Amino acid sequence: MSSPPGPTGNAGTSWIDGGTMTRTRMWPPSGAPRCIVGGWVALQYEVKTNAFGDKLPVIPAGARLKHGKVLYRLDVNVKLLSLPDRLPLKDLAVPALLWKVKYPVFKTNHKDDKITLLTHKTGPDGTFSLRIETRETGDLRLIETSGITDGAGFQISLKEAWYEDTFLITGYNVCEESDFSGPLVSANGLGTKHKEDFLFSATGVVMEGTGLATGGQYIQFVSMTTTWHRNAHGNRDHIADQSKVTFQNANGVKGAYGPVTQGTSIAVDPTVIPKHSWVSIDTVGERRADDTGSAIVGAHIDNFLGAGKAVADAWDNIDAAKVKYLGPRE
Repeated sequence: MSSPPGPTGNAGTSWIDGGTMTRTRMWPPSGAPRCIVGGWVALQYEVKTNAFGDKLPVIPAGARLKHGKVLYRLDVNVKLLSLPDRLPLKDLAVPALLWKVKYPVFKTNHKDDKITLLTHKTGPDGTFSLRIETRETGDLRLIETSGITDGAGFQISLKEAWYEDTFLITGYNVCEESDFSGPLVSANGLGTKHKEDFLFSATGVVMEGTGLATGGQYIQFVSMTTTWHRNAHGNRDHIADQSKVTFQNANGVKGAYGPVTQGTSIAVDPTVIPKHSWVSIDTVGERRADDTGSAIVGAHIDNFLGAGKAVADAWDNIDAAKVKYLGPRE
C-alpha cells in the first residue's frame, strides 16, 4: 500500500481492509487511501484490575529498591479503533505496519521506564495489553509515538502500590524494669539504681539496647569492655563484669533511622521498603519504616510493640500479610 496522499475534498465509502486498520476514502482518479487528519486510529486506555481487586500498581515479588525507589509495575489494556467509524481493529498483529509505519509504538515521559507487550494480537474488541515498569512517582504519561493515532496519551498518577509478596509480620519490644526482680544496683552513666537483671542480664538493657525504667525513664546501653558469662548450657545469661558497662538516660527508643514509637514504627529490610516511608499492613494498620534489623530480610516486617513482657505476650505473628506501599509523607 502506498503512502497516503494529503487531504482532499472528495469523500467515498469507509472500510476496514482485512483488519489492517485503515479508514479509507476514495480519491479520484487513483483510489489510493488518503490520510485522515489527526490520525487513522483511536486509542482507548484502561488500567487493568490487579490481583488485589483495584487498579493500583504492583511492586513485583522479589523486587529491590534502586536509588531508594521502589519498582512500580502497571498493566494497561489498549483498544484500537478505526477512525472515524470507531470500529474495533480485531485480530490485528501488534505492532502492525501501515504504509511502512510501525504502530502502535509507546513511550512514557520518563527515559528509564520499560514497556513490554503482554499480548501480540488484538482481541475481538480490538484490545491488547502492555506492561509499564517505572521507579518514578507522580504523573506518568503513556504516549503513542508512531503518528498513526490521535489523542494526547494517557496519564496515570503513581504513589501507592501493592507489594506482590505477602509479608511475615513479627513484633519486637524493649524490656521493662517492672518485669524483673533482681536487687537494685548502681551502674556507670546512671544517677539512680535499677534492678540488676534489668540492666545486665541477657534479657535486659545490655542485650535489648534500651529499656523502660520503673520511673518512666528510658535507659540506653552505650558500651562495654567485658564479656558475657555463660550458663551450664553455654548460653549467655549475664555480664561478667558490671563495672565495664556504661549506660545513659534516653528520651525514648532509638532505631536505625531515629526514634521509634509504639503504634507507628516498624523495622524493615531497607532494600525492600524505603526508610521513613509508610505502609499499610493488613489487620495491623499504617506504619512507618523507622528501623532495621539483621534478622529482617526480604518480605519481613518487625512491628514495634513498645515496652514490657505484656505487649510481647499479646502479639501474634502474621505469616502472610498483604502490604500496601503508601510512600513518604511530609
